[in-house]
Amino acid sequence: MRDTTANSADVNNVCEGFVVINSVPVSVKTWGKWIHDSLEDVREIILLSPGMIAGIPSIYSGFLTDLYNNLDRQIPIWVVGHPGHDESKAMKIPPLQGNEHLYDIHGQIQSKAEFIRKYVPSHVKVHLVGHSLGTFTTTQLLKDKEIKERAQKCYLIFPTIRGRADGKNMNCTIAEGFIWFYNYFGFLLRFLCKIPDPIKSILFKVFCFLTSSSTDLLEGFLRVSKPDILDKNVHLIKTSIRFIRFMETDIELLEENKKLIKLYYGANDGWAPLEFYRELKMSIPDIDAEIDTYGIEHGILWRSSSIMAKIISEMVKNNKIV
Repeated sequence: MRDTTANSADVNNVCEGFVVINSVPVSVKTWGKWIHDSLEDVREIILLSPGMIAGIPSIYSGFLTDLYNNLDRQIPIWVVGHPGHDESKAMKIPPLQGNEHLYDIHGQIQSKAEFIRKYVPSHVKVHLVGHSLGTFTTTQLLKDKEIKERAQKCYLIFPTIRGRADGKNMNCTIAEGFIWFYNYFGFLLRFLCKIPDPIKSILFKVFCFLTSSSTDLLEGFLRVSKPDILDKNVHLIKTSIRFIRFMETDIELLEENKKLIKLYYGANDGWAPLEFYRELKMSIPDIDAEIDTYGIEHGILWRSSSIMAKIISEMVKNNKIV
């Protein structure tokens, strides 16, 4: 199976396509340089690991376009989607049944690691940006010596790198409630996924209007709202929640890599409450971690993508290769 690309003739040189990683077509979107372009004159790139639910690159389009422009279009940006979360018309996606390991949280980590080894030349430094569950993926990548040596900096945005088993994490509880609903009534959601896209578009725009949310996510919503894609998305949620619920912060890993890591906590984040920030600072006082002061929600793409892009661009400017 060959890689497919779709080029966009705009000033940001945006390209989108699929590559096969670990036998699964994975969606990739880039700004500035496509993955097959020559990177001989490139010293650094930005690579984003998406969150648990927003595993399609196009969902991050507005955010990453702002980030690319804030950096004066000087640093290429790549975002690699979750295996099984987008559908390629030219490539067959392995079914979930019998391939569960390809689509769970560990499959996501292996996919990102293999992508870096295959497509990022050894001379190119990587600014690793992780959002939500993508922050866990990013920290796990640092266990790979080869990838760690390529890392210029890791930015963990609304870090989901530990959990709590006492039932006080409301977001985990809500997610578990959704999983229970899906186990018994998933056929209803799969039926809704078969609604024609024009009708789904109207419903999505109404939702955005009622919640004062951005409609920039429409394309991603339409691409993820397909029965087979939904099943794989729910599988990732299910396996991740089980993992997150009992996950402890890997203090040893963070201590070892503290010079590479920057953490950005939300002031009111159900996935990563401020007590996690305080506990981390007690364990590693000199780790670079800060608390948001702009009122940004965990779902940064709904209402705050522009301000979040500005914040991360300043982080990157402070850590770019001189």
